[in-house]
Amino acid sequence: MQAMLDREISTRRGIMCAHREKVYSGMQRHPLSQSEAAQDRCIILPLYPQMTDADQDLVIDALTEAFGH
Repeated sequence: MQAMLDREISTRRGIMCAHREKVYSGMQRHPLSQSEAAQDRCIILPLYPQMTDADQDLVIDALTEAFGH
């Protein structure tokens, strides 16, 4: 996410796991490994109706660079 932000492309976490929030830290919980893996690995990329092909290319290039390809 930081690599994308460095290229002036905002992203955000794609999955929010409520059971990981600080307010629930003292409560007993069962492991939710799939949800936690999704939270650790998913981001939301920019997508909006006015997005041009050039905008899409910028996001794709930044994402490709962020993953070192």
